[in-house]
Amino acid sequence: MLRYFVLFLLVLFSFSSCISEKDDQLLGKWKAIKLLEQDSSLQLPLEDIWFQFKEQKHYYFHSTLNYEEAGQYELSGNLLYTTDTTSDLTERKAVKILELSEKILKIEMKDQGNQRILILEKE
Repeated sequence: MLRYFVLFLLVLFSFSSCISEKDDQLLGKWKAIKLLEQDSSLQLPLEDIWFQFKEQKHYYFHSTLNYEEAGQYELSGNLLYTTDTTSDLTERKAVKILELSEKILKIEMKDQGNQRILILEKE
């Protein structure tokens, strides 16, 4: 019985360390380098699109046409949840993380039924 308990704790600690490593990799400012829709590159001013993820699970997002949002974020598996707390319509959104490394963040989202992939590079 003790062996099972020790095994359970080892698995739990391993899982916890993976989560914190992912959180640590996400921290910082990320600038868009490519935006794809249905596998075609979209011609937008990518320098206007960026995320910043801070400690305490806070994020800031800036996009084209001076769109901004900020609030709380959460990582769960391969999903990144954001909750914009800057407007009265607090809404929780999710995007799928396709790749996360120390230099690249690749996320998949839906926009009006179309699949978009945003590739960002850490500053």
